Amino acid sequence: MGICPSSNAEVKPIAKKNSHSHSGQIYNQKHDLSESYENLQNLSQSQKLMINKELKENADDNVEDEDLSHIKNLQIICQDNDTNEQLKIACPNNHPYKWYTDLSFYYYGQNKGWSWNCILCKEKYSTAGWHCRECSVELCLSCSSSADPSNKLKSPVLCCLRDHKLRWSLSTCAYYQEKKSMKYLFTCFVCKKSYQEPSWNCPLCSFDICLACARDKGLNPPRDLLICTNQHSLKYTNTLDNMIKCSICKDSTNKRVYLCETCNFYMCYACATDRFTEMVGHPGLRCTNSCTNKGKNIYLSICPIEGYRKKSKKLLTCMSCGTLDMKSAYICIKCYQCYCLDCGRLIEEFIEKVVGRKCENKHELDWHNTSCTGDDSYVCSICEKDKICGVFYCSSCMKNYCVKDVVSLNYS
Repeated sequence: MGICPSSNAEVKPIAKKNSHSHSGQIYNQKHDLSESYENLQNLSQSQKLMINKELKENADDNVEDEDLSHIKNLQIICQDNDTNEQLKIACPNNHPYKWYTDLSFYYYGQNKGWSWNCILCKEKYSTAGWHCRECSVELCLSCSSSADPSNKLKSPVLCCLRDHKLRWSLSTCAYYQEKKSMKYLFTCFVCKKSYQEPSWNCPLCSFDICLACARDKGLNPPRDLLICTNQHSLKYTNTLDNMIKCSICKDSTNKRVYLCETCNFYMCYACATDRFTEMVGHPGLRCTNSCTNKGKNIYLSICPIEGYRKKSKKLLTCMSCGTLDMKSAYICIKCYQCYCLDCGRLIEEFIEKVVGRKCENKHELDWHNTSCTGDDSYVCSICEKDKICGVFYCSSCMKNYCVKDVVSLNYS
């Protein structure tokens, strides 16, 4: 949801759109963190009309006709909501775009891959973005500035104090315990409470925002399993006045509950913890066997590794780096393939970032966690090392690129 600018703010002329400025850009919030968490006052109606007028008049001449029509459809819509107005942008059919973090899972669940193309710049992404569910069209973060040159229409992107974008992290607590010899928990920067759950995290700064505080800012996990039977997001409360019965396990409690007040649905913290372990950030993070359970995809879970070593009677090494030194790991609970915390984080991040990157012959690369040739492993075309954990693959050139070497490809 966008944040409306102050009614007293200056409305600057809209610069012409640079058709070459979209690729790989991430909106950088240049403001004080505490200020970024507060809603500003509404934009005046005259300012909205001025922006819409200039928006239509200043479309880039170099953009193709079909794109030009979409630029003119990037209207700022004013929707009354009793006490205030909310600033929004609309798709070509005039439906307001909404910010979705689950786009990669949404399309993957429809067997359409895990990427999407911005309707304006045509670039491919596998991240959160502006999306119209009714029309299945998307607008990237960079192109959304076409509708709001003052950058006041803010997507719910959270940053740390150093302006690093926060990523959904399934492994935050396990990482702090294993890599930094800390307790298995983190402290939320916003509410100052400690949690044993995933977080929105900056690994460089050890900065975290909890799931509940992020929800308050309009940001849900990419794979949100804390939902009721009617798909409503659950809210967290530390205590309740009365005892309730968990809708999952039927145990009674009045502490640490996730609930949907609309549906009278309750989830105790123990049941929520079971779901936390499966809330990975990207659908590409799977085993090479692409395991399923009752027809549903099994994604890797964060779990202590020792129990699975005893269960499988195997050493269980990281599929990427081969290390045995793991207390917790990203693991497939069916076939026991696993990644250490470092490699799991790296692969998840790179699958998301490298989508749309091209090989030296300008062909798009795709991540494959299973061999395209039927082999059990791959050989990276750069380092020539055998990889069993998946690679970025060019189907035209028949070349493989491992996670660590794909960064050397700067072709766009």
